[in-house]
Amino acid sequence: MKLKQVRGICAVAVAALIAGCGGGGGGGGGGGGGTPPETQVRAALPQLVQDIAPPGERIDLRDRNYFPASQGDSWTYDRVQGGSATAVVTRVVQSVSGNDFVLAESESGATLTATYRRTAEGIVAVDPLADGAPPAARSLVGDMLEYPEPFHAIGGTRRVVRQGNWGEDLDGDTIAESFRMEMTQVLVGFETLALPRGSAEAAHFRTSLEVTLSPSSLSFSVVTITAVEDSWWAPGIGMVRSERSATASDGSTVEPFHALVITGGTVGGQMLFQALPDGTVQKIALQHNALVYDALRNRYWASVPGSVVGNGNRIAAIDAATGEVTYSAPVGSEPFALGLAADASVLYVGLDGSGEVVKLRLPDMLELGRARLPVPAFYGQLLAESIAVSPTNPDVVAVATRRTSVSPRHGGVALMRAGVLQPRMTQDHTGSNLIAFDANGQFVYGYNNESTEFGLRRIQVLSDGLVEQAVVATDAGFGVRTLDFSAQGLVLDRAIYRAPDLSLVGRVAAPTNGCRPLNAPNMLVCLTDRFPSNGEGRLAVVNASSLVIQATPAYAVAGLGAVAGQIVAGPPGQVALRFDATSFSSPATGFWLFTSPDLP
Repeated sequence: MKLKQVRGICAVAVAALIAGCGGGGGGGGGGGGGTPPETQVRAALPQLVQDIAPPGERIDLRDRNYFPASQGDSWTYDRVQGGSATAVVTRVVQSVSGNDFVLAESESGATLTATYRRTAEGIVAVDPLADGAPPAARSLVGDMLEYPEPFHAIGGTRRVVRQGNWGEDLDGDTIAESFRMEMTQVLVGFETLALPRGSAEAAHFRTSLEVTLSPSSLSFSVVTITAVEDSWWAPGIGMVRSERSATASDGSTVEPFHALVITGGTVGGQMLFQALPDGTVQKIALQHNALVYDALRNRYWASVPGSVVGNGNRIAAIDAATGEVTYSAPVGSEPFALGLAADASVLYVGLDGSGEVVKLRLPDMLELGRARLPVPAFYGQLLAESIAVSPTNPDVVAVATRRTSVSPRHGGVALMRAGVLQPRMTQDHTGSNLIAFDANGQFVYGYNNESTEFGLRRIQVLSDGLVEQAVVATDAGFGVRTLDFSAQGLVLDRAIYRAPDLSLVGRVAAPTNGCRPLNAPNMLVCLTDRFPSNGEGRLAVVNASSLVIQATPAYAVAGLGAVAGQIVAGPPGQVALRFDATSFSSPATGFWLFTSPDLP
């Protein structure tokens, strides 16, 4: 029983005593021989102050912080009665001064406050009868230990008795009444209790508080109110459940049985029961146009637009282990698309400012050559939308081009050999915005993500360029940002297509977006929801053969302010999550490095 509730119990006892005239009563002194009852006097209860601790070795768990009480700590509970939630109850630490703190409990607009003190003996209720009893009774009761720390032995009964002069005449005979207040408390044990998220080993206390008012006049009945509370306290959280009831000595109900069940709160500035990410997130605030991962050097390369003050028109290197960002010298005007050779020897960069593709040696970014993309008479300079490097020859590069200020933007796919643009290109208008080489460099595969045709294409690599051979319709949609070739086939959105015949192998059996091969055998990673309604951002780890989801690690669990639009697979256990701007040609605002044991 929270001792702050003693005031309410005492008030009920006083009201019952005043209303109880004529009941006779239960013991008494004096009187007899025909003396009228109103002239008889009941013997006053003698003064008694007892604090009796149970035997047994005490349990010191103070380091677990079962009773947190910092400024602003708060707890919210459902009041459950008859199986239904009937009200919301809040408890708030309103102020802290030294070892004292003021706790307010509110329900249905009514608030009751009490002061507590943290001492070497435990949590003490300061003046628990404040405003609920006359000064004499308050002085006799004094401050009372509510929860001892260290805990007493499990099953032992602690008893606190305060008995004596109430200090006020309630029955009108000019004689002050007497009272008795007795509290017993038992540590029932430690029990696993389910919480709104997870569970905790909670300390279970059973507390009984009995308040008796003994009127001096035998014309008034002795009144006793008994309140019982079972409460459960979780480490670092505080009270997580309470079951309360109170009855009067005449059998009437003072407070019907009900439970307070925790639903939320904040302790030490941290929201309770907030899910934690399934790993660590490092946020990299870097405007960039494209991002690729270099497994040889364990770093990511990003193209930085010219608008970034101080570091524009450069290539950023991001250490996958530390998140440290460094920059190259300027590489050209408005670097955009990136293509990394399979052996990580060179990096190709599309320059939107000049319409060129520049070849840079890694890691020093020494320029090895550049070539200008075609300039159609009607549309002007073509730009690189995506770049793919042959896995068998780093001098062979496919470039999906785009036209500016026209829709559809696709300008065809071009092939470069040793820095020389080859004459044969695929068609413009409807073609391959996204491209990927197969494992032996024989074919380039492409996907149209800007018109409802949504075609997946096979393009043959010839000595003098490229020629489109086949196309199949898909339902992947406009939002697809990546196309990858893997050992299982072409990975597009949440589907895998067989190469080279473009037949559908299967789909991940759950709503996902943007699946990509991980740098681990036979595994995919997918975004589960680009626009999560619950604030959670999750990935799906998928077996690429069975297409079964094996894990769904969360990278964000609350307050997700940005939307992850693309995954870049990093080292084992890590992916980079890019956060898109409003259009494909605008720079991303940054990315997060998400490292988790749930990622292979």
